[in-house]
Amino acid sequence: MKPTTQILLAAAVIGVFWMGTATQVAQAHPEYGCSSCHVPHNAASDTAVPLWNPEHTTQTLTGNYSSPTMDATVGEVDGASKLCLSCHDGTYSHVDADHTISSLETTHPISFVYDTALATTDGELVDPTTLASDILDVNSKMQCTSCHDVHATAAASPNLRWPYENEFGAGGTVFNNAAFCRNCHMK
Repeated sequence: MKPTTQILLAAAVIGVFWMGTATQVAQAHPEYGCSSCHVPHNAASDTAVPLWNPEHTTQTLTGNYSSPTMDATVGEVDGASKLCLSCHDGTYSHVDADHTISSLETTHPISFVYDTALATTDGELVDPTTLASDILDVNSKMQCTSCHDVHATAAASPNLRWPYENEFGAGGTVFNNAAFCRNCHMK
């Protein structure tokens, strides 16, 4: 590591401990703290996430989301979604069954390019250039992190970027996510 990088990293770490956290602790897992996802030594080096702790998932997930109205090409899980699934694929004992995914057929599609061309072709998607800059990854792909923010959120529900309401109000049993979905979908 270059001396300048070491100095900047040390300054950032000191600043975080002196001034408070640079980001809120993971909303869904405050009991685990930073080290459940990040580790200062021996982190996985093949990811774009700083100091990633868990190994990538080895679970084989069945299927991919498909729909006759979907214009995007959904490929293998990659990017941040692969990191999310290193715990949420059912192989991590601390994640309960309600928060695991064994099939991608019933989830929102992930790891596909969401760009102006797709929005134009589809005709019912919001042009992603009008969205917040951190919604898509560096490859313009929709990932788990496009809707879920593990560090901080202004939404009432932990880990969601935007507020949503249940059909029967808070604590209801029917999920009415129309307002949430309209961040990207026109209808």
